[in-house]
Amino acid sequence: MFHKARRIKEMAVAGGLMLFSNLVLAHPGHDHASWESPLIHALFYVSVVTIGVAALARLIKAKRNR
Repeated sequence: MFHKARRIKEMAVAGGLMLFSNLVLAHPGHDHASWESPLIHALFYVSVVTIGVAALARLIKAKRNR
């Protein structure tokens, strides 16, 4: 059980680092006035939510299979 808790903690830290790293933040030329901006932002947020839902579904499935 300790191994699983450690792995979950490591995955949460890795996910947080990836989500908030400088590489995923806006670059200096980021333009919110562009017609593409709403589409790009929507795709980004949809992908983040999709990954979260998939991770949650996997955790629920793993708990049921115990």
